[in-house]
Amino acid sequence: MRRYIIYILSILFSMGLFAQGDGTRCMAEAVERLTADYPLQMTFVVSMYNADGALQFVDEGSLRLGEKQSSSLSEQYVLLMDNMKVWCDGHTLWSYMVPTNEVYILSPDDESARNFSPVHLMQLYKQGYSCNAKKCGDSNIVTIESQDEESELSKVEVILNASTLRPEKIVVYMGNDGYAELKIATYWPRCNFDSRIFSYPQQDYPDAELVDMR
Repeated sequence: MRRYIIYILSILFSMGLFAQGDGTRCMAEAVERLTADYPLQMTFVVSMYNADGALQFVDEGSLRLGEKQSSSLSEQYVLLMDNMKVWCDGHTLWSYMVPTNEVYILSPDDESARNFSPVHLMQLYKQGYSCNAKKCGDSNIVTIESQDEESELSKVEVILNASTLRPEKIVVYMGNDGYAELKIATYWPRCNFDSRIFSYPQQDYPDAELVDMR
């Protein structure tokens, strides 16, 4: 279920307020707003629930996104959590699974690697998903729903602060697998990162098994 955390992180952006039924325009604006904040850093708390609503675990983490890359490259990012760490330098993606001490090496263009890509997942609305936005009280709510009943990612809800238009909470529904809820703790736009942080620091994990899947 931890891969669904990436689905949540893919929608960390300011969206603005759009009328119901105008969600596609909303998502296009969201991608522009996100990349305008590059390089950026976020910290978050994520809670995973089963289909009955019982809490399975709570975890904390951080996400850093690098400078916007050319169209020929994947974005640069690093995701750090207790049990999973992902680095992508635009050419190579490394996914380290802490419990098994294994590092999976992929090309960012591979279909399996795209499940780790925040910007790729932000554009799900172009691939068989509907997108709508509405205002509810002091919040703006954006809902993305799959048009495929068999899709493992059935619905995403993004709750935005109506004043700042920054996301406060994101909920991802995974059908029979339950749902995940992410609350954003901090958001720092236009940071200054050393590009080396987006590459796998092999010296820090000398005993990890490397599994090259390219």
